Amino acid sequence: MTGLAGCTSLFDAGAEEGVDDDEDDDVDADEATTETGDENAGRTTTEETPEPTDVDGGGTAEAEIRAVIQEQVRAFANGSVDRYMETMHPESPIYDETRRSLESSYEQTPPSELTASATVESVDIVGRGRAEAVVVQITRADTEGFRDNRLTQLFNIRQYQGEWLVYDSTLNEVEYL
Repeated sequence: MTGLAGCTSLFDAGAEEGVDDDEDDDVDADEATTETGDENAGRTTTEETPEPTDVDGGGTAEAEIRAVIQEQVRAFANGSVDRYMETMHPESPIYDETRRSLESSYEQTPPSELTASATVESVDIVGRGRAEAVVVQITRADTEGFRDNRLTQLFNIRQYQGEWLVYDSTLNEVEYL
C-alpha cells in the first residue's frame, strides 16, 4: 500500500490520503488542508512557506516541492483526478496505477465525504533534479467502514522539464485513529 502519491489500495485498507477534520484556520507553513463536504466544500488554507533552498538554478526548489505536495492534497480532497495526476511525474512507475486507484477510490468514498491534510516534515535535495520529502497525512472520512488514519510516507520527487513532480512514495507507517 502507498499513500497520497501512489494512492494504491488507499481506500481498500482504510488508509486513505491525508485527511484532517481540524477546524482550526491556522495552518502550519508546511501543511495544506482542504476540507470537503457541505459546510467546507473546497476550503483550502495554507500559509507562506519558509525560506526555500536554492538548487539547480531553480531558485526555490524546496518551496516548489512543498507546493506540489500541497496541490496533490487539494486535488485529492476535491476529487480531481486530472489535477492530481498533474502533480505526478509522467515517467513514474506508478503513474497509471495511481490514476486507476484514484478513480476506484472515489467510487467507494466520494470526495464530499473526505477532509485531507498533509504536513511536509522535511525536504532534502538528494541530487541534481532529485529530492525526498517526509510527509505525514491524516485521513478521515464520514463513511461506514472507513478507518481514520495517519500515514507517514517518504516521497521521491524528481524534476521533469524544470518542474518538481512526485515520482513515487513509500509508506513508512500507518496509525489508525
